[in-house]
Amino acid sequence: MPFISQTQRQSDYNLIPPSCPIVIDNGASYFRIGWAGESEPRIIFRNIVQRPRHKITGETVTIVGDHDPALLKYFDCTRSGPRSAFDNNVVFQFEIMEYILDFAFDRLGADQTPINHPILITECACNPVQSRSKMAELLFETYGVPSIAFGVDAAFSYKYNQQLGICDRDGLAICSGFTTSHVIPFINGEPAYEACCRTNVGGYHVTDYLKQLLSLKYPHHM
Repeated sequence: MPFISQTQRQSDYNLIPPSCPIVIDNGASYFRIGWAGESEPRIIFRNIVQRPRHKITGETVTIVGDHDPALLKYFDCTRSGPRSAFDNNVVFQFEIMEYILDFAFDRLGADQTPINHPILITECACNPVQSRSKMAELLFETYGVPSIAFGVDAAFSYKYNQQLGICDRDGLAICSGFTTSHVIPFINGEPAYEACCRTNVGGYHVTDYLKQLLSLKYPHHM
């Protein structure tokens, strides 16, 4: 499958022992993937897919994440706009998710399946069971991973800051994402997911609303 991207491919995949897990932060806006034990992710790109056709050859290419806009003049993008696998922070388009994972493992340096590393992947708070089971099915059956663990990114962040002495054992983790925001209470150092709250307002909506206000106040500058 031909990919177009500015993301460089890693070259040390075969040097990492199979016992080292791959950590995936599967956000609605950005996708991050790297190795457990490292302080920074290896690969970061926008979590979108576009599949235009070449204007001359008619070949369909897969554009994942960030790309050079100058290249799009060679492709017919009228019938293929950027698509996301998410709907309100929940993965529901697993065909698109497969393109994202194909690209992510390829950029990480994996030459072929199966992926012989455990996977730790993030999900939203109170993720529907159907979405989680579909994600597990995709990773097990398509990529042959040995094991999968799911976790909430806001809970990971709170626990990490607890270890640094920044957060107390009781507190609130507020996660403002791309399209949703979550509030997760922590009691005695553990997340109380049954008491968490969610609103379908995120950074995208705030930015879009600000743009509308500016366009009303400065109509000739937008």
